[in-house]
Amino acid sequence: MIIMRMVILVALLSLPCCGERGDREASGERGTTAGDARATIGREVRWHSSLPAAMKVAREVKKPLMVDFFSDRCGWCKVLDQKTYTDPEVWRCAEQFVSVKVDVGNDPGLAAQYRVMKLPMILFMNCKGEVIHTVIGFRPPAPFLVEMQKALEKAASAR
Repeated sequence: MIIMRMVILVALLSLPCCGERGDREASGERGTTAGDARATIGREVRWHSSLPAAMKVAREVKKPLMVDFFSDRCGWCKVLDQKTYTDPEVWRCAEQFVSVKVDVGNDPGLAAQYRVMKLPMILFMNCKGEVIHTVIGFRPPAPFLVEMQKALEKAASAR
């Protein structure tokens, strides 16, 4: 069992990041982590750090979930944090979701359960935890808002 978890962890940490060439990691810029995002509440998406806890909240408030699978080693995950999640329109729209970040390095079993193959990967789920929409790779704010709206429409039609 331990060996299986280690194999999954190694596989997840070697996942390719989706996006264009020009990673910010090479320039030494650092992206925000879930902890950094929580420190700037009001200017960014409000993140939960546990999917089970976020699912409980989503059921209580009857909101869909936005689940961001990321790794600290993924340059495009950092750009998503820096450019997209800090956009005022994105974080306003995100208030319609219960948002959670899942670090694939800390929770490889969860990443495997949802078949995370590339990073960043954002799953939108209804309040029951069923995946209703998926975004793979970095999206600038405007295209990401379109994806968020698609997820909201799918969540509303599934009720």
